[in-house]
Amino acid sequence: MSLKATDMKILVVDDEVDLLEMISMRFQIFGFHVDTASSIDEASDLMGKKDYNILITDVRMPNGSGVDLLKRVKHKNPNQPTVFLVSGYMDFSLEDVFDYGADGLFAKPFEADVIKEAILKSMLILEDRWKKNKGIEVKSSIVRGFESLQEAAKSHKMNWGRGGFFVECEQKVPLVGDYCSFEIHLEDQQPCASITGVGRVRWSRIGTKEGLVQGVGLEIESFDEECLQAMCDWMRAQKFVSYIPRS
Repeated sequence: MSLKATDMKILVVDDEVDLLEMISMRFQIFGFHVDTASSIDEASDLMGKKDYNILITDVRMPNGSGVDLLKRVKHKNPNQPTVFLVSGYMDFSLEDVFDYGADGLFAKPFEADVIKEAILKSMLILEDRWKKNKGIEVKSSIVRGFESLQEAAKSHKMNWGRGGFFVECEQKVPLVGDYCSFEIHLEDQQPCASITGVGRVRWSRIGTKEGLVQGVGLEIESFDEECLQAMCDWMRAQKFVSYIPRS
């Protein structure tokens, strides 16, 4: 069941008090229930007393990293709260933060409306979140075939997370930010014979690095109708921590 804005409990963490107050006020106007914390310790204390749907945290703070808080939260429960990172400067790569389990990353200064849309989308049931959107301009395509998803993961050619997947690109690598169609054909037909849809390139790896093959991290935008239900059922049954895995 999808949540309404008025049902959502959000915790915002940032050591810049003025920015914290501004974000809190804006999100309350949107109808969200908002608590704030100016440190990692204060945030941890609040999360020990209350369950939050959404955690929005700055990455760089004097007394600890928002990424450390992210890891702690996802170790406890990969599915809740949804975690969005905000930062003016990153000490971590996009590969890392999505692999650690961040559901999104926003650069400072950011538009509150943009995060609002990401929050509302994250609270949709998977069938609604990933249904086909006809207004997207697709700029490239990836077509791969594997014996099974398990075999693809073992060979480090494809691996899935809660919100997307890594896939090896043997030739041209799509550009970060572009929408890309995908066709993944599976011999064992599990969870379906062909996984088709559209994803957005969140990060790319050109060439082999640290033993990891060339490829991209795709965030799922939509699945085609033929595989939507099978993929939603399969994703719900998994216990992924990563939002988009590195390999």
